[in-house]
Amino acid sequence: MLLFHGAMDRNVGIQRSRVMESRLKAAGAKCTLVTWEELHHHLEDSSARAQMLGQSDAFLRQVFGM
Repeated sequence: MLLFHGAMDRNVGIQRSRVMESRLKAAGAKCTLVTWEELHHHLEDSSARAQMLGQSDAFLRQVFGM
């Protein structure tokens, strides 16, 4: 699983993603949490969005063996 979260998110606290990552890993699942300390829920920064899209693309290619 690949998770993205802005640490300044007021809609969903970053701790929720950290707990999810921890529990998935404890259950033996592969999980990566990517965070941006200065961003909110919508990841308004174009650089962060480009990173998110690039990492999503790489993740999906790996999962689907492409």
